[in-house]
Amino acid sequence: MNSRAERVTDAPARLPPVPVIEAALRTTTARLLAELSEPSSQAPDWSDFEWAVARAVCAMQGITGILYSKLRWSGPPAWQAFLDDQHEHIGARATRIRAIRAVLDARARRAGIPYLGLKGCALLDLGLYAPAERPMSDIDLLVRPADLEGLQRVVATLGYRNLYTTDRHAVFGPEIPEKPQNFGEHRDHPVRIELHPRIYETLPAGTVDITRRLWPAAAPPGEGPYASRAALLAHLLVHAAGSMRLHVMRAMHLCDIARVARSLCGEEWDTLTRWGFSSAGRDGGWMYPPLVSAECLLPGSVPPEALAVLRRHCSPWLRRRMERDSIYRVSWSNPKIPALPGLEWCRSPRDVLRLVRNRLWSDGTVTKPRDAEPHLLHFAWYDMSRAERLVRWVFTRPARTHTLYVVDAALQQ
Repeated sequence: MNSRAERVTDAPARLPPVPVIEAALRTTTARLLAELSEPSSQAPDWSDFEWAVARAVCAMQGITGILYSKLRWSGPPAWQAFLDDQHEHIGARATRIRAIRAVLDARARRAGIPYLGLKGCALLDLGLYAPAERPMSDIDLLVRPADLEGLQRVVATLGYRNLYTTDRHAVFGPEIPEKPQNFGEHRDHPVRIELHPRIYETLPAGTVDITRRLWPAAAPPGEGPYASRAALLAHLLVHAAGSMRLHVMRAMHLCDIARVARSLCGEEWDTLTRWGFSSAGRDGGWMYPPLVSAECLLPGSVPPEALAVLRRHCSPWLRRRMERDSIYRVSWSNPKIPALPGLEWCRSPRDVLRLVRNRLWSDGTVTKPRDAEPHLLHFAWYDMSRAERLVRWVFTRPARTHTLYVVDAALQQ
């Protein structure tokens, strides 16, 4: 790789051509996702390269722990060693995260600061996954804006420093980070803490803000739960909708949705759909894509009545795309970079113009991945302006950097 342009448009020299990688990603993703709902008894007949790509898919989709407990067949020794290793690291990491949360909770109680443990924290506490089944990279917390500075000071007492801040969250990491391990789950990966004053997603049709729905009526100091399981599911749905819109979804997100959905009663579903049609939730159509995708991945998870109600309010274009396309297309497994990710989420010409504007001109609220992912420093793509990236995309159609990086790491494992 002799020039910046070559580094951006080409895969590392040791990788096969991008079309070969894409074909393996599509094949292995489809098979591994199918194993989540209907485990087969026969191992796939894959080449060594495809088995390595399968490991990359597990890492990108966050499903290694689930496959460890679901698969009925044994693959090659390297595959089995990977599953065993990841199972051990996921379990060790969950124990470590619980310990950090316990210390933070005790100190926040003494400081009189309430906050909510979000997503992975809540899912682990509810016991919806078996031990060492669901990976967890960060500790996400919701704190009221008035308490944000106070909780930041509490987090700093753990030996954490502010890595970067956006309008969405303040991200903290250890003062002396552990040696990074760049593939899959590892007990020594730094545990970051993300403090969120609001929970929202900016979709092409408008911003969906569900913050006030998440807080319980009474929130004593320390870590507390969501107001209800319906509130937890609403958060999972809005997060998945944003990820699908940007084509960075993980199958783990859909597994989360399916498991929480199965635990809701009829009254809770009524509450959820009412929230979807509130002013903060826009028209509720945004809930349909992640719910129908979760139902497609794990049939029997979502009540047909709830899907039918939300389907009627989802735009026809978006509805057709979500019902016709595979999960692969909107996930990290897909190495193709769309020119306008989320175009099908637009409901009017104004939405399209807003999407194009935001795609061409940054609003300054998004940090470069290099700030959060040191291992991507050598990819020149992140040093380019949006205009330069657009020109590269038009003339060379570069593959997604993160996807190629994970595949390369799997091959080098």
